[in-house]
Amino acid sequence: MDAKFNSIVKSEKKENSYSIIPISTNEKPDVAEFLRKFFFCDEPLNVAIKLLEEKESTQKLEDYCIDYLRYGLTLMAVSQSGDIMGVILNNIMRREDCKINGNENGDETENCSKFKDIVVLLDKIKGEANLFTRYPNVNRVMEIKIVAVNEVYRGQGVCKALVDKTKELALKMECQMIYVECTSHFSAKAVERLGFQCIYSLAYQDYKNGQGEVVFSTHLPHTCAKVLVLPLLVERKSTDHLPTLFKDFNKNRKYLLFKDSTLNYSGKMEVSSKYLFNVEPITQSDRQEVISFLRKFFYRDEPLIIALNIMDDVEAMSKFEDYCNKLLNEELSLKAVNPNGDIIGVILNGIKCKLIKNDDDIEDNTKFQEIKSLLRKIDQEANVFGLYPNVCRLIEIDIVSVDFAYRGRGVCQALFEKTKDLAIKQKCSMIYVECSSYFSAKAAEKLGYHCIYTMFYKDYVNNKGEEIFKPPSPHNYSKVYVSPI
Repeated sequence: MDAKFNSIVKSEKKENSYSIIPISTNEKPDVAEFLRKFFFCDEPLNVAIKLLEEKESTQKLEDYCIDYLRYGLTLMAVSQSGDIMGVILNNIMRREDCKINGNENGDETENCSKFKDIVVLLDKIKGEANLFTRYPNVNRVMEIKIVAVNEVYRGQGVCKALVDKTKELALKMECQMIYVECTSHFSAKAVERLGFQCIYSLAYQDYKNGQGEVVFSTHLPHTCAKVLVLPLLVERKSTDHLPTLFKDFNKNRKYLLFKDSTLNYSGKMEVSSKYLFNVEPITQSDRQEVISFLRKFFYRDEPLIIALNIMDDVEAMSKFEDYCNKLLNEELSLKAVNPNGDIIGVILNGIKCKLIKNDDDIEDNTKFQEIKSLLRKIDQEANVFGLYPNVCRLIEIDIVSVDFAYRGRGVCQALFEKTKDLAIKQKCSMIYVECSSYFSAKAAEKLGYHCIYTMFYKDYVNNKGEEIFKPPSPHNYSKVYVSPI
């Protein structure tokens, strides 16, 4: 990669044809190297506090940037020879997520003092800009986190192309606005030229520590941080007129998504189109593909897995996958697939009966046993059959996972709706779900599920009185929800 980038730096400035393409996880090393060369060294806040001199903060900054690749919303400009010319890292910001207190990195910045200084400033800026109070009708926003362009290609429209494609992506994701925090004078000027409006500004000389000292003494012309927004017009259409699709369910419906086009850029923005996705039963032939999907989109997000670092424990992960395979054996699980046949979401279900005890909990010495023990305790204390003595048979949602790029687009709701249809066919009188994630709990509430039990992780301790699960914020508890049928 060094030779590749050096050849770019030495080339003469001239017009270049290029493509804007999504960044895949395979390109993490190349993107990280690009950011080191063309973002970390130029960013005014990094320069002001000499962040790159602190190894822990530098690594944390790199991890922070690369982590956004997993959401599938990041793009890069690539020359005909395959060189990266620029990157843009994006994320979806939702009203309900911004009600959560605390910074997005939690306590992880404690040993990275310089990076923590930046995080605290950005939290203050986001809080005082107060986007969702300013725009009470806006609920979903595309946030541009980082834009960086190779210095050789600056002033040649690369930044504009990246923002244009982000706008197109935002429309497909049904975002009502694009939001960006600009810590650089030049980045603020660039987005202002693209029609963004400034809604907040903070002069660096006014941002001081407890001793009254200016925290960020940035170089001119970088005198302030700005928040700029670009409102979007999002068209929503009813799907009631669409033809039926599912023969195996009582309620037949197709589901509408925005098409995720190739995002190739040739100077013209493509017109976004729409298509339907299907919800289908998971078959035995799907098993390996489903497990691969879970590895990519569920294991890395699940709060209990993160809390125990189970991803680093091969034996524990093997036990967890055995558990998932057992659920698939019940043939009650569903998948959402796009027209290309790609899985974009899964829901793994099982039957729970009042008079049949679940005896599959064979003790083992792995970390996964800790999760099973917690779930068993939650199940016992929730006591669903005690609360609802007339319920004898219910369908239990064990796992729900949606591809990062499709979250917030109705996939989870469709999977829940089809599970309800399935529950009716299976003569179940209730749907039951244990939510270990803050976000899955919120999703269940939005769908009308009723909470019957809550356990705070801080209250679940071992024999020494130590907390067993310390998942990252906002995952502070596990909840049990039900929906009578």
